[in-house]
Amino acid sequence: MAGPAPDPIFKAEKCYGVTAAGKNDGGSRGVHGRAGESAIAKDPNSWVFEPVGTCTEIEGGSTTPKSR
Repeated sequence: MAGPAPDPIFKAEKCYGVTAAGKNDGGSRGVHGRAGESAIAKDPNSWVFEPVGTCTEIEGGSTTPKSR
């Protein structure tokens, strides 16, 4: 069931382009905006909370949305 992602218990940043389909914490306006709604893996407009400083260490990770 889609809904808002809970706030993480660690200092976090949004990491775009690294989630599995349906495993996102949120998305970009105009695409989708709720947790669990990404239809494709590594959707460049879907994000997941990651510990601060780790996103760019993940292959394909970005702290800003990317165009498809």
